[in-house]
Amino acid sequence: MAAIKQLVCQGLGLSLAAAMQVERAVLPEILGSVDYAERLAAFAESGNPGLRALRSRPRI
Repeated sequence: MAAIKQLVCQGLGLSLAAAMQVERAVLPEILGSVDYAERLAAFAESGNPGLRALRSRPRI
């Protein structure tokens, strides 16, 4: 998630063509990460990637 945020912030100061070039260079690394796979699986399971973490928290 941090890599995506960094990519967005970096792209803000670039032209569209330059931002797309940076995105193409970094995207394979992001899509191949364990974090991405876990969030994608959680979304497929529940429709909300953060829901699994909320379910595992003790209720007060």
